[in-house]
Amino acid sequence: MNKREIKALRRPFAKELFRGNKFNLAMSVLAALFGAASELVISWLIKEVADLISGECPYSFGTLLIVTGVAFALFLLGGALDWAFHSGFRAKAMKQYREYVFDRLIPWQVGFNYIPAYAVNTTEMWQSESFNITAIHNELLLASSAGYNSIRLFLPFIMEHYK
Repeated sequence: MNKREIKALRRPFAKELFRGNKFNLAMSVLAALFGAASELVISWLIKEVADLISGECPYSFGTLLIVTGVAFALFLLGGALDWAFHSGFRAKAMKQYREYVFDRLIPWQVGFNYIPAYAVNTTEMWQSESFNITAIHNELLLASSAGYNSIRLFLPFIMEHYK
């Protein structure tokens, strides 16, 4: 499967994912925006409190306290939205993605344990006296034409002594 075919298969998945999951996605993005906004406000507050301590802050302590309350509320709201919707979005998206990938992109593995027809056991298959590459090639071609796409070969430990 080439890149163009995979890309063509991905497009309908993206449309399907966002069609059934738009609300959860929107709430996840909103939670991220609230979190980012609260972090910006908190970093600004830290600077302003440092300026207040040094006596250079144009804002009063009461104003900074109100801004702190608003930042904390944003932070809590973003956390609540993230807790409520992001995990649902992520779980649904991952479930859809797994189903899509396993159903459409990854072919089903169909295989068998392979020993050539001429071999009595797995050791005989690898011995130089009986090794027959033509027979192995013909049998694997036959298996491929029958729809098999994977095999398991056994390489006995004792074959390490035979070169």
